[in-house]
Amino acid sequence: MKKSLIAMTSITYAMKAKNLLNSLKYYGEIQRTPKDLGTGCGYSIAVTEP
Repeated sequence: MKKSLIAMTSITYAMKAKNLLNSLKYYGEIQRTPKDLGTGCGYSIAVTEP
């Protein structure tokens, strides 16, 4: 299964994005962004390909 990370600018946007993806039948979970992937609030949405 392929997993993608979507970096967020805040934990609030991460929670909203997770809820939106879940309502569209995508499985998404909030996780810490790996340090080598970027800046921002440090949270990402991990989305698994359906």
